[in-house]
Amino acid sequence: AWMAATLRALQPCTRLWAMAGEHKLLMSSPSSIARRVRWFSDTAVIPAAAVESKVAKGTPTPRAIVPLSQEQEDDDEDDSVFEKPKSERPPRSRAPRRGAPSTVSVKESDSLFSGHEGQFLFAPLGGCSEVGMNSYMYGYRGRWLMVDLGVRFGDTSTPLGVDVKMPDVQFIEDRKDTLEALFLTHSHEDHIGAVVHLWGRLRCPIYTTAFTAAILKTKLGDLNDEIDLHIVETGSTVNVGPFSVKWISMTHSTPDSQALVFHTPHGHVVHTGDWKFDHNPLIQDPPNYDLLKKLGDEGVLAVVGDSTNAIKGGWSHSEADVRSNLVDLLKKLPHPGTVALTCFSSNIARIQSAIYAASQAGRKVALVGRSLVTVGEVANDQGYLQEQGTEGVLVSVQSLLKLPHNQRMIVCTGSQAEPMSALQRIAEQAHPSFNFGSRDCVIFSSRPIPGNESGISRLQSDLLQQNVNLILDQKSEYLTHASGHAYGDEIRKLFSLLRPKMVIPMHGEYRHMDAHARLAREHGIADAMVPSNGSVLSLCPGPLRKVADIPAGYLILDGNQIRPIASLAVKKRGLLLTEGVCFVTVALDARGSLIGKPLVSLGGLTEDLNSDAAERYKTRLSTTLSDVIRKVPTEQRHSTVLVPRLLATVRSSMMRAFGKAPATEIHFVHA
Repeated sequence: AWMAATLRALQPCTRLWAMAGEHKLLMSSPSSIARRVRWFSDTAVIPAAAVESKVAKGTPTPRAIVPLSQEQEDDDEDDSVFEKPKSERPPRSRAPRRGAPSTVSVKESDSLFSGHEGQFLFAPLGGCSEVGMNSYMYGYRGRWLMVDLGVRFGDTSTPLGVDVKMPDVQFIEDRKDTLEALFLTHSHEDHIGAVVHLWGRLRCPIYTTAFTAAILKTKLGDLNDEIDLHIVETGSTVNVGPFSVKWISMTHSTPDSQALVFHTPHGHVVHTGDWKFDHNPLIQDPPNYDLLKKLGDEGVLAVVGDSTNAIKGGWSHSEADVRSNLVDLLKKLPHPGTVALTCFSSNIARIQSAIYAASQAGRKVALVGRSLVTVGEVANDQGYLQEQGTEGVLVSVQSLLKLPHNQRMIVCTGSQAEPMSALQRIAEQAHPSFNFGSRDCVIFSSRPIPGNESGISRLQSDLLQQNVNLILDQKSEYLTHASGHAYGDEIRKLFSLLRPKMVIPMHGEYRHMDAHARLAREHGIADAMVPSNGSVLSLCPGPLRKVADIPAGYLILDGNQIRPIASLAVKKRGLLLTEGVCFVTVALDARGSLIGKPLVSLGGLTEDLNSDAAERYKTRLSTTLSDVIRKVPTEQRHSTVLVPRLLATVRSSMMRAFGKAPATEIHFVHA
């Protein structure tokens, strides 16, 4: 009865039964299971067969998961959800809990194109209701095209020891013969960072612009010899399979950022990528309003757009404004020591502005941090850091250290408090070259990514404890950061130029995407739908509508292994961290007789006890386990009988003694 009640409470969770069997949950007490609820992950559907065979009679089984078209069949004799009147459609797709799986099996999703080959589909695998991990699928005539394949760095929701998350590409991996190509819009990690980890599962051609390709090559290593990499010129049209896509330049904080314009029989579909309207962007051409208006004149069916700053009113600052403020700041800086400016390593415009400002203040600049050095070398090779008047300003760390402190400036990684980043090591007084104090200054030239706020706060506190002077963008009279993403008025301007019939927000937390949809409706675009990762939207023919769900979840980089975020190995490490571990070794002879007492070893439970108290507890537990074994007839003393009884005994004892339910392993030695 208690198991049935527990399963009823946990129906939204996934793979619960599988993990319960793996970790012997069934042998735990109800209170132990309740304590474990926080430990289990909702990442796959409870197998119906397992529920039917294991759960007490009368326990409700989870609702069957079906494509939306099948749900329509259950409720209506008309089996075509695609003819559902627009007025009956929900205004947006419901956003799932973070990391939750999608709701349609792979086999069911194979029918997406069946009978509807003319549909143009959009299906995000990552990047919706989150900042980062961007990966989007477009489907047409039975074929797929992927746009971007990025990562998201760890935050408080990430398992301990895991620093990188990426989208689960199982859906397209299972049908990679239908994947025409991967298009990369620009060089930021949240758009290209997962390529090196996941391309081997897809093995498709990659198309991107020259700068992004150069950055990508620095990450690929031996894969450079395998990947079919195509360099695309801005303004050109790429035809792959049934897709015809025009690449157009958009202003962003890194060079060669592109929007993609899909040509369909019903109008253009514009995938904006990351963008803003900056009339003086420094490293790119200003926005081409005439080109965007021309696309609108030709007919834009849909905008699939960046939502990052949709909640902000007005117009974003120009990079040129940041440059002029940095020049004034460095010239007037009262601190005679070393200056560190920290920003995203791929923000080429900011690196260029920092070098220019340093040249005006009589300082030399070194790039510090592995990723920043790599990106800087690529940018310098392509001429982005070779600005007139800054010759000789960019130097090596070794050359910089020979200069007086008031002539030094570094541009370093660590703006998001990434572990082992240059600024993090400086704050921990662990950097081999730089040790900051009261004469030195750190300029934060970025905004916190949602989820990183607590880490950044700790980093800044560590620096302040060393009396380092901090200049923060939002608390300074100087503008030290300009976002690379459009604000509300820029989004309205884009709508005015393109005049789309429908808008699909992407790239942002749910609140950002919802604000983007509201902007569209305020602009008179009634067809605006907020998707979730794994939702499949049909853009044409017919009205914008959700037609199905496909698998979409998270993978993690765990050491050098790629695992599902709900990996039992990761979950078990979490259990070891919070509950401790107990090992029991039982020796039996050939007849099943016990040889000595079971050996008990504990970790993370008795270390704070004195040695005598710890040994007394282990001796008592060993004696109790011996009694449990002796009650079992010798001919029945095998693992299937003994393990459940020993586990129950150990956990009951641990709960009474420590209030913990440790991960427990029972080992048998047969003499």
